[in-house]
Amino acid sequence: MECSSAAGTVDDQRVAEYTALVIRRDGQAAVLVRTRSGVAAVAAWRPHQAVLPNPGGADPVKNVIRVEVDPLTVSLWANGVKVVGVPKSEMRASGRVGFRVGKDLNLHITSLDVTQRLAPQPVKKRTP
Repeated sequence: MECSSAAGTVDDQRVAEYTALVIRRDGQAAVLVRTRSGVAAVAAWRPHQAVLPNPGGADPVKNVIRVEVDPLTVSLWANGVKVVGVPKSEMRASGRVGFRVGKDLNLHITSLDVTQRLAPQPVKKRTP
């Protein structure tokens, strides 16, 4: 299973630029950034116990995915557990939100909620 939530823009040359928070059927997750130059991993593919693998067969696997963007970090959550956090400065974290779905995937999206906090989220002060 591979799905991604991507935010980005299409420029004058019709090259989509986006950040993709992706999971795949073997239970791994990654954060990828696509630019005109190609695709680069901001957080490399790695297995995580919160991402439920799909070994194949007729039974579906339910992974509930959440993306949170705060003033400093973009975080990918799977099934209520934080899988990866990436500094916001290393990725494009504004723009359109959508899904980019790989081939041969039977994907059921039951809801997509995009929310914006009315008050700014406090930034945690780092102590030296």
